[in-house]
Amino acid sequence: MAEPSEKELISIKMFRKMVYDLELTESELTDMGLLVWLRARDMDLKKAYDMLKTCLEWRKLHDIANILEWDPPPSYSTEFQYRISGEDHNNSPVCFLPYGNWDVRSIIETGEKETWLKYTDKLFGTLFDQIAKQSKAKNKIITQFVVIIDCKGFTMRQLASFGKANYPESLKAAYAVNAPFIFNILFNLVKPLLSKRTLGKVEIYGSNDRKWKPVLLKNIDAIHLPILYGGTDPFNFTYTDKGKPSSDRSAEPEEFLCTYVKPGQQLALEYDITHPKTIIKWTFKTNDYDIGFSVNFNKKLTVFPYNRVDCHIQPEQGMLVCDNPGKYILTFDNSYSKMTRKTLHYYINTTLPIDVLEDKPST
Repeated sequence: MAEPSEKELISIKMFRKMVYDLELTESELTDMGLLVWLRARDMDLKKAYDMLKTCLEWRKLHDIANILEWDPPPSYSTEFQYRISGEDHNNSPVCFLPYGNWDVRSIIETGEKETWLKYTDKLFGTLFDQIAKQSKAKNKIITQFVVIIDCKGFTMRQLASFGKANYPESLKAAYAVNAPFIFNILFNLVKPLLSKRTLGKVEIYGSNDRKWKPVLLKNIDAIHLPILYGGTDPFNFTYTDKGKPSSDRSAEPEEFLCTYVKPGQQLALEYDITHPKTIIKWTFKTNDYDIGFSVNFNKKLTVFPYNRVDCHIQPEQGMLVCDNPGKYILTFDNSYSKMTRKTLHYYINTTLPIDVLEDKPST
């Protein structure tokens, strides 16, 4: 985190007087320790105080001071792996997160939400412990970490959030790599909820490693990066059968329809939607090559932009909330190919809005 400006130093001095009753530690009372709360609330002293007080109460309630002593369920070590290793060019610790392999949804559905949240708290606790060790070893103040999020295998089942409000200004940079198209769509949905400061720290890349490996190497030495990410470290995540993602649970192979899209042609699937807010969900994959995909409304308006999808590498999943009744056309495009026929497997379903379902008579 950047050193405080002269103007910020004045605010820090005022803020230090405001928080005298909160029983902060010596490190929390340093300029940098107080600055994280001020910057998280755009230097608003009152909002920063309220945020800090609320966080301290949360820490006490969840016994965060002893979080590193807590042992998560044994299965978590394989199902939700991560690695904190190495540093960037400014000595900030680096966390490698194979998030595409984390089936968080299944944990929440089985009633383990609180255990899962505690697991993420321990992840953050481990990161801050590493930051403290790094600061001592380098004899400098380090307050932030870098995270590399591998989205390979990501589906809508992987959705989950982390307690950003309890860890303000701790993220230095986040690099999401191997992100499928649906990841970008979902990220765009949450953008309005994120501050400009946070958005400026996040970079998202697809499966073309020629684009993102140079970016990682520009900020992190090769010895601190696994070979998979362009470095020289031989480390790689390994998975047992239980640790593998269940990315296709929403559409098992036997539910897929199979067809061919000839070179130079398209496959258009039409759906007549009668109720606003109906949801169209899709999962599709090809055998060996990419394919274009888009959704149009009443043959005129594009409601899901065209994109060539590498669904031969991993199945593509997505959804669309239909704002208006009418004809929605899902188009699989192979017009750009002159010679190659595409083998397409797809599963598409529609879900009526909740109010319509509730009005339906029971049978």
